[in-house]
Amino acid sequence: MASEEPELVTSIEECERIASLLKDEAILALDCQGVYRGSHLRLNLLQIGTSKGKVYLFDVQVNKNLLLNDGLRHLLESKDIEKVMFQCSKDSGALYHNFQITLQNVFDIQDAHIILEEQKGRKLFPSLNLRNVCRVYSPIDKVPKHEEDSMKECAVESSDYWETRPLTAEKVSVAAGHVKALIPEVYREQKGRIENFGLNQKFKERVLESVKLHIDRTVYTQRKDRINGHVMEILHSVENTCTTNTKLQDFEKDSDERIALQIVDVEIAQNMSEIIQQLKKEYIDSYLDEILKDVKSDEAELLVTSSKLRFLNKTRGHPDKSIAKIAGRIRDEIQNIVLSSIERKYDVGTDVSLLSTCEQEILRDLPIWSDDDPNFPKVIKALFWRLLDNDLARKLAHFIREITD
Repeated sequence: MASEEPELVTSIEECERIASLLKDEAILALDCQGVYRGSHLRLNLLQIGTSKGKVYLFDVQVNKNLLLNDGLRHLLESKDIEKVMFQCSKDSGALYHNFQITLQNVFDIQDAHIILEEQKGRKLFPSLNLRNVCRVYSPIDKVPKHEEDSMKECAVESSDYWETRPLTAEKVSVAAGHVKALIPEVYREQKGRIENFGLNQKFKERVLESVKLHIDRTVYTQRKDRINGHVMEILHSVENTCTTNTKLQDFEKDSDERIALQIVDVEIAQNMSEIIQQLKKEYIDSYLDEILKDVKSDEAELLVTSSKLRFLNKTRGHPDKSIAKIAGRIRDEIQNIVLSSIERKYDVGTDVSLLSTCEQEILRDLPIWSDDDPNFPKVIKALFWRLLDNDLARKLAHFIREITD
């Protein structure tokens, strides 16, 4: 039997009707879409799915009052309804900071996967995506690859991918697919394994940490400290079990050892053994080669990310001048790609908050001294000055809050 089409909700009346229908559900799948900027999400769409496959799309871009409605708020804050999510932390932060909604009773698919992998002895994890995690727990391809690829491509052409209205059939399909993938198969399989291993309490604590990650700075610091502790533990183990003949390629891709070498700062590695110094240098060389390959590919715009840009910015200050020079050269190539993309995608009146984190970071670093600067196009200069104005206004507001509190 074919599944029902997702139902798009824009009115308070429809929102109240649907909230009333869902209030007796024991389990709901939940996801949010919007414009991500660093740790912050400007929420445009909220999706809720049932275990029977029915999906409701609450269009917050059209009507922000939907999330101020008591019915929908009750569902999200209910301790009786379990909300199944993937990477809930940014969604939780957005709901809290923008709508004063505190998520309750969350089952996070990513946290469940990490807890189960930790049971096998893992300590560190690569970046995880919904499609790959779901494939571990379900024989069905819950998130078709073509949908993920399509969303990435569209996001490159327009950073306001989830803000543009009306929603296309493709966007509706992608949004609905993200909640359909979560329940029931993946959720049931993970829940069963967690119960069998007696991990319920550990999982509950980890999810609560994720819910608060972008709400409480203390929680964010605690998670960062825990990860850094694992990094040092793994590197000390490498020092004790490996020799100077050990090579980076001796460790499997995405292994704890490789991830630890990725995370550890150069300054810390420089104060460790010769083994760690050598392996950290090999990791940097390898990652520079990988980024350069991305930059030279036909999909360079898709592959350039703010994390790669930050790595290059930091590596430009590496004590090994040859490494620093290579990083600087690749960074310059990325700047040219990003500036060309900005000039094509935007105009002088574009809201700079719609620019990606990577685009904003590139603009901030430009040596523009006046509106008459002949080295940059008009649109680049306009967005540069507007971004700096926004940054100054934000810092001023923060300063005023500091002195008045």
